[in-house]
Amino acid sequence: MSHQPFETWILAEEPLTAEQAHSLHTHLEVCEACRRLSSALSYVDQLLRTIPPMRPASGFTSRWQARQAEKSLQMYRQRQRRQSWWFFALNTFGAVLLLILLAAQLNFALVSPTTLLLSGVRLATSWLSFANAVQEILTTFLNVVVRIVPPFWWVVVAIGISFLSLIWIFSLRRLLLPRRIIL
Repeated sequence: MSHQPFETWILAEEPLTAEQAHSLHTHLEVCEACRRLSSALSYVDQLLRTIPPMRPASGFTSRWQARQAEKSLQMYRQRQRRQSWWFFALNTFGAVLLLILLAAQLNFALVSPTTLLLSGVRLATSWLSFANAVQEILTTFLNVVVRIVPPFWWVVVAIGISFLSLIWIFSLRRLLLPRRIIL
């Protein structure tokens, strides 16, 4: 006699359809082996429900938490090491690239120092002209703003900035002093 679908249905934890339940009941009336399996499963299920749950050994929680903290610390240190290696590699790459560029400039300077001198003068004049343009833009902007905005609003803005600065100072003091962090 084939027991395969019936054994699967007996051991299945999900509910059976009405047709499957009827077939299983009919088979259990005829088959002694499946009936023993069903009663053994019921007995084991009943035993498992009556057994009290095991409590962990004393100190288990503290050992587990200590192990988790150690594992977290190790992962943090590993991540820090990996980040510092990346930082070191990127800085090394940047330094090598800068040295290559400086070596190329030095090569031009050794061939013709006048080229290097003219290049430096051109760079200085371009920076000075840029600073002059920024100064012109800012002075024009400030002259227009001073004429448009009434003095009352300047006072309001000054008081607002002062108030925000005080809030910032007190919040920094409250955050940093209890922890004794020195800037």
